[in-house]
Amino acid sequence: MRMRFFRMISILICLLVLCGCHHDMNDSAQAGVLQEVSAKQPEEIVMVTIDSSTFLLEKAIEDFNTSQDDYFVKLVKYEYEGLDDMEDLRTRLYASLLHEDSPDLLDLRQLDEVALSKNGYLEDLTPWLENSAVLSKNDYETQVLECGNVCGIQAFLPKTIGLRFMVMSPNVYNGNGWTYEDLLRVWKEHPNANELTMGSCIDTFLSSNLSYFINFDKAECDFNSEEFQKLLSWILERPGRVDNGSRSEDEIREDIQNGKILWRSKRVLSIRDIQFIEEEFGGETNYVGYPSPDGEPLFWLETMNNIGIMKHSAHKEGAWKFLEFYQKHRDEQQSFIYELPGDRALREQLFQEELAQTSETIGAGEEGARLYRGRYSTERETQIFNELLSKARKLPDCNDDIWEIFCQELPACLSGEKNVEDVTGILQSRIGLYLKENR
Repeated sequence: MRMRFFRMISILICLLVLCGCHHDMNDSAQAGVLQEVSAKQPEEIVMVTIDSSTFLLEKAIEDFNTSQDDYFVKLVKYEYEGLDDMEDLRTRLYASLLHEDSPDLLDLRQLDEVALSKNGYLEDLTPWLENSAVLSKNDYETQVLECGNVCGIQAFLPKTIGLRFMVMSPNVYNGNGWTYEDLLRVWKEHPNANELTMGSCIDTFLSSNLSYFINFDKAECDFNSEEFQKLLSWILERPGRVDNGSRSEDEIREDIQNGKILWRSKRVLSIRDIQFIEEEFGGETNYVGYPSPDGEPLFWLETMNNIGIMKHSAHKEGAWKFLEFYQKHRDEQQSFIYELPGDRALREQLFQEELAQTSETIGAGEEGARLYRGRYSTERETQIFNELLSKARKLPDCNDDIWEIFCQELPACLSGEKNVEDVTGILQSRIGLYLKENR
């Protein structure tokens, strides 16, 4: 009986030991699972850029990576030396998109958004935007959001914006919009007053009017038209020019207010650029826009610092998460006055911060320095910008190949080797063929 009792005690002890061991094993297994979960790596999102100025982009990536644990954006830079081999750099990047694993995000600076969209490299962001809890179409004015619509898809969301237009004194011309004939008439009335060089004249007016002569959707062009021949003839008939490259801002300002410089082609990339324009023209300013065949004033809207999602990305969810963060990102330590956000709430925040300043001057400057170099923007200047933005439209799509055709054919016309009709006929043939082959 005693032996049986001790045997039962021994069995109970063994069972207790086994239960304890099993409990320890469960604890160890659970600890292993927890350790495995805690060691889970964030999903890597690869972004590619060929632009050399990446400070602000890198800051946004850094802030995104530290703001959450699910994703990690890695920036891959294609290095280059100088602008001479930028085309080679683009070619190398495009080739890699064909033959290598696709990155997830693409910095669109320095790249041809039209070619990338047309060839199916970029994701259409429309459904992502419609289903986002962070971003909305209402974050952007209609014309601002339209800038990201390329070849029928929402290729990007505008990060920052700028305006291009012509401005002049109302004493020279006070109309609202003008034709080439109006501009040429004013020009010939003041033969010694001219700010544009031949190169900038061609670039400015061709880019401003391309939408009248190229229809990318229908793959058609109209360079044989009387309107385009008139535009090209107008450029060739341009009176003598003044090279302002070596002149100071004070000298240019004085010539403007004395009527020696009739107008200027301006680019507004910050709210304070409106100050510069107003001060240059002495507060008497006609924001006339670029001329057009029908006299409608042209104010062009451009976008910068845009990011696209690659269509064949394997990590689109993470790429979109970064894009949501990027569009709302603001570096508090970086001056915000030298950019204009595409996001209207961020832009309004910028304007309100400017208007809330109580000091007239930003900081101590040289004695006698002009006021516009060192003061905050006024409500009137923000109103001017908003009014110009309401009139602005998307800068017409073009691409490097079409510009290359212009660069190849126009010099013969400018030198007198060929007449206007010959050159416009060649442009019609070459660009028309290009549009059909790349439809």
